[in-house]
Amino acid sequence: LIAEYTDVFETIHRTKDGERRNIQVIAKTISLEGKPFIHAIFRDITDQKKNEYQLQESEERFRLLFEESPMGIATYKEDGQCIMANGALAVMIGATREQVLLQNFKKIESWQRSGMLDVALKAMNTGITSRCVVAVVSTFGKELELDCDFAPIKINGKPHLLAMFNDVTHLRQAEIEMKEAKD
Repeated sequence: LIAEYTDVFETIHRTKDGERRNIQVIAKTISLEGKPFIHAIFRDITDQKKNEYQLQESEERFRLLFEESPMGIATYKEDGQCIMANGALAVMIGATREQVLLQNFKKIESWQRSGMLDVALKAMNTGITSRCVVAVVSTFGKELELDCDFAPIKINGKPHLLAMFNDVTHLRQAEIEMKEAKD
């Protein structure tokens, strides 16, 4: 008697014309008229594998763009909880990425005092990207002038807020110095 088993595995087959195809094999022992047989189903998964590879490449490109962007970028759920933040944002506000991820934008005092919260909520409520430039002291004590864009987005069909920050502190300081030099 053959012991009962089922096995699922992937392999590569070469077609008559030499093309390589990814194949998924599902093999199971069965009994027919008391005799043991191995029943196997072969499924061509070449297109699925190609799509998976393209998705991985796309995700990697997105991850690199997000991580390497000089702009501070964060994504927040509708309830305000941060779910993604890049290193540029953490450095910009004097925090670690982990500290940023613990934040809820609806509860950040500097957002409330500077008016950023109102602009972010406006974007969420109207579905229209909103922008503001604010002078703010971050939760972590860093004084900044930020050019902020808040864009409502959907992730898995649920509303989220994409926040993008550009530190314009040095630009503002240069403008002040140029104005003073003229006077």
